[in-house]
Amino acid sequence: MEGSSVSPVVERQPAAQNFEIRPLSDVAGAEVVGLDLRRPLDAAARQAVYGAFVRHHVLAFRGQDLSKDEQVAFTEQFGTLERHVARNRGVGDHPLVHIVSNLNAEGEPSGKIASQKWHTDKSFRELPSLATILHARIMPPQGGDTCFANMILAYEALSDAEKAELDGVGVIHSWELSCLKAGRAAPPDEIADAPPMTHPLVRTSPNPARRACSWVSTPRTSTIVRLRPAAPGSRSSKRMRRRSASSTAITGSRATC
Repeated sequence: MEGSSVSPVVERQPAAQNFEIRPLSDVAGAEVVGLDLRRPLDAAARQAVYGAFVRHHVLAFRGQDLSKDEQVAFTEQFGTLERHVARNRGVGDHPLVHIVSNLNAEGEPSGKIASQKWHTDKSFRELPSLATILHARIMPPQGGDTCFANMILAYEALSDAEKAELDGVGVIHSWELSCLKAGRAAPPDEIADAPPMTHPLVRTSPNPARRACSWVSTPRTSTIVRLRPAAPGSRSSKRMRRRSASSTAITGSRATC
C-alpha cells in the first residue's frame, strides 16, 4: 500500500494504550497485540509502534479489518504516502492503495504469482519508502507466506575483507528493468515517473546507527557501479545476495494481518 496525497479522515477516539509487542524471531518480526488500527494512535502509542518497527523491522497486526480509507488513515500517521508507479486495475479504485492480486477479471486464480524474487519496494526511487504496509484480504487455503531478510545481519555476517570490498559500491535500480523481467514493457509515462536511480550497496540505517546491505533487489538492479575506487580483486554483489538469503538473515510470516 503506497500513496502521496492526504485523504480526509473521520474524527475518532484515540486507541487504548493497553497493547503488547511480542517478538516472533531473533532475526526479525514482532506481533503487536491489542491495537485496533481503525482508531488513531495517540503520541505514545505511535512512538511505541514506530520504535518496535525500528527494533524488529517487520510488524504483524493480526485480526484487523480495515477499509481502504482506514488503511490510508493508519499509514499517514507515520509519514506522507507515496503513489505507486503502476495504476490499479478497474475504475474508481482508491488511488493510494495499490492492489496486488493473482485473480483475473472473473475472480479466478490466474496461476501466476508475482514478486517471487527478493526485492525492496520502491528501491528505484530517489528516496525509497520508509515502509510498506500490507493488508491481506483474501488468502489461499495453504501457502501465502511472505519472507523477509534482515540486511543488517547479512552485512554483519561478512568478514572485514568482504565489507571493505563493498565500500564505495553502488547499484543502479530500474523500474523499466523490473517490468521487463516481469514480462511487460513499462509505458513511457511510467519510465519518466521512475527513471533509473543509483544507491549505495551498503548504507547506515538510523536509530540506532548500524551498517546494512541496502536494496539487493534482484528484479530491479541492473548494474554495479563504483562510487569510489575499488580495492584490487573486488567481487561485489553475488556474495552479498547469498548472504542476504542465508538462513541466518531470513524470517517468514503468514500474511494474515
